[in-house]
Amino acid sequence: MLRAVLAKELNACGMNQKEVADVLGISQPAVSQYLRDLRGARNHFSSDEELLSRVKDVCGRIVTKEIYEPQLKKEMYEICEAAMNKRKV
Repeated sequence: MLRAVLAKELNACGMNQKEVADVLGISQPAVSQYLRDLRGARNHFSSDEELLSRVKDVCGRIVTKEIYEPQLKKEMYEICEAAMNKRKV
């Protein structure tokens, strides 16, 4: 799941669980579960270098406040679309 990878990357960049939850529009307990691999552990985002690079880019822009909710949702959609297209090939 994309949110799991985003939560881990944002936490690794220094954001606490509450901040990650607020940015992603999910609950803090969901973030905790993502970080402990109790939820969303099986995903193909973290094993695909291109997708992971896009996720890291988005996370960097979130941390530096260069991207906000409307643009974040658009970019999350684009990353998911790219992932789905890769699975079709």
